Amino acid sequence: MSVFKGNEILTSVDRVKQLAALLAASPDVTRFNAGEHQEAWALADSFAELEKLMREFLASDLPRLAEGGLPSNEVSDVLLDIGEVFRRILYHMIEQPKFYRYLLPEEMSGTDIVESHSADSRLPPEHGSE
Repeated sequence: MSVFKGNEILTSVDRVKQLAALLAASPDVTRFNAGEHQEAWALADSFAELEKLMREFLASDLPRLAEGGLPSNEVSDVLLDIGEVFRRILYHMIEQPKFYRYLLPEEMSGTDIVESHSADSRLPPEHGSE
């Protein structure tokens, strides 16, 4: 299975390489390079994954919820599935690349947004106690 399955724009390693090369020419991007971390590659890779995640959400998760007719326990399951997609989106927006970290509220700066929440902490209180 291709890691680019479902993508319509960033459909191959070559397309991601082209995007990374374009981004690497920008000082606003390269100022985040540190050691092994190359921000242009982090952004290009994240954009490819974001494209895939957003297309999956729009094609599958949102229609499942919007079609209606789901029993309440299935609504909760779909909402948790969507939450997992959003967690992965946050990782690819804020955690992997550094460029967009300004989007984090100040009180969250310096925390690992993806790893700092356990599965139980993501659930509403009534779900954590069941």
